[in-house]
Amino acid sequence: MKKLYFKRNVIVLFLFILIAGGVYAQSETEIIFIYDPNGLNPDTGVNPDEETAVAIMQEAGYMVTLFPVVDLSTATPDVLETLNSADLIYIGRRVGSTNFQDPNKQMWNSIEAPIMTGNMWALRSNRMNWFNSESCVGGGTFGSEDIVWVDVLEEDDPVFADIDVYEGGWWIGSYNVIEVDDAGNGLVMCVETENLRPVFVRFDPGLDFYDGAGDYPEGPRTFMGMDADNSGASEFNYCAYTDDAKQVFLNEIARLTGNLEPGSSERLSGVKASVNFNQSNGQLVVSMDQLSKIEVFDLLGRQVLSSPANNEKMQIDLSNIKSGLHIVKLANSNNQFYTQKILIK
Repeated sequence: MKKLYFKRNVIVLFLFILIAGGVYAQSETEIIFIYDPNGLNPDTGVNPDEETAVAIMQEAGYMVTLFPVVDLSTATPDVLETLNSADLIYIGRRVGSTNFQDPNKQMWNSIEAPIMTGNMWALRSNRMNWFNSESCVGGGTFGSEDIVWVDVLEEDDPVFADIDVYEGGWWIGSYNVIEVDDAGNGLVMCVETENLRPVFVRFDPGLDFYDGAGDYPEGPRTFMGMDADNSGASEFNYCAYTDDAKQVFLNEIARLTGNLEPGSSERLSGVKASVNFNQSNGQLVVSMDQLSKIEVFDLLGRQVLSSPANNEKMQIDLSNIKSGLHIVKLANSNNQFYTQKILIK
C-alpha cells in the first residue's frame, strides 16, 4: 500500500460556472446540498462550517442547490422527485444524524440518485446503516497544522490519477472517523494510517452495505470525509482537505456525476490569463488569449457585471461594486474559462 500524505422551504441557487485560478471546461451538473437550516450565515445562506465544502463545489463549476433537510417519511412527491432527479446529492456534515434514523433511513437509502457525504454520524448502524458500528472516534489536535496520513488501497483508480501519492497529502488538524475496521461490502479506497479506519468508501446499488445489514442503496453511494466536531465542542474542522486530497474529492464528485475521464481534471494547457485588481482605485485589469467576455459574481452567485471584450487585455471599473469577496470569470472564443477570486474593500 502506498501512503497518501495530504498537507432556505425551499431551494437557494448558487451558480458559479467557475474554477478559482484555473482554466476548465464548463460544467452544468447540479449538486443538491442537504443542509441544516439552523444557524445560517445571512450573507451566504449556508452554515458557516459548511461554507468550505460548498465553495469547493462552486469553484469547480458545479451548480450547487441548497436544500434544507426534511423528514423524507412525510415528504411530498415533488420533494422526492427533486432528490431522485439530482445529478448528485451531498449531505452536509452539520445535518443532525437523527434525520437519518427510522423511518427516514429507508427513504434515504431508496433514493436513486448518487449520494456522497462526509457525515459519518449519519451512516452508523442506528442511522442509515452504511457501516456496522454505532460509534465515531476522533484524533488529531483542533487548530493544529498536523497532517493526517492515509493508505490508498485502490491506487490505480482514476480519482487518484492527478495525485502524487508520494508527495501529496490528505487532512490537516483534528478529525473524526467511524469506529469500524472494515466497510462490509463497500469498496474501501482509503484508510487513515494510524488505526486503519475507512475514510473513503464506495457502495454499489443493490448490495447490502454489509453482510446482515438488511439495508442497501438504490443508487451509488460514497463516504469520504474526516470532518471533526472536536468531541461535541463548538469548534469544527470541516472539509480540511489539503489541495491534493481536495482534488480527489472533486474527482470522486466527477465520477459520481459521470464527468470523470482519465485526465479530465487537468487544467487546459496553452491558455494564458491573468486577473489583477487595484484596491486603491477599483480598477480591474484582465488578460486572456482570445478574450471574449468578462463577468463578475458575488458570493451568492449573482452576476454583478458582464462585459464583452474587444481586446485580449481589458481594464474594468469596479469602484461602484459592493465590497466583499467576488469571482472574476473570463471566457475566450474557444469556450474556455479562467476564474479568480478578488476581494473588494
